[in-house]
Amino acid sequence: MPKNRPGNIKYVVATKQVQHDMPVTELGIVGVSVKQKAVGSGVGAGTTRQTIAVGEPFAIVSKGLVEVPIAAPGVNATKGAPVYITAATNALTLTGPSSASVLKFGRCVEIAGERGGRTTHMRVDLDDADFA
Repeated sequence: MPKNRPGNIKYVVATKQVQHDMPVTELGIVGVSVKQKAVGSGVGAGTTRQTIAVGEPFAIVSKGLVEVPIAAPGVNATKGAPVYITAATNALTLTGPSSASVLKFGRCVEIAGERGGRTTHMRVDLDDADFA
């Protein structure tokens, strides 16, 4: 199974620094970030390869199944659990919206290591965010 099975991609401009292939929210759109800007070669090119800078255009995979790390956000959801994202930090959480700054992200459909997935990641269905 591919790592991500994208449905829709939205193009936005970063208002905060984010990392490529990580959970993100911009303009109320939630999903996984995809760096679009070509990276130069030479000394220091590797340091910007994964970073999306403030003001840089990038894409968000906003539909479909995505694979997100469980260690970096510190979230290891159980199968079927709703997953939320904090707008200010892009941190995933299992705690429902306590304010308008916590948005629905999706539902965990495969836990870490399930069906050949990486043991450091879980798969989240971005389309299944109709939970209460």
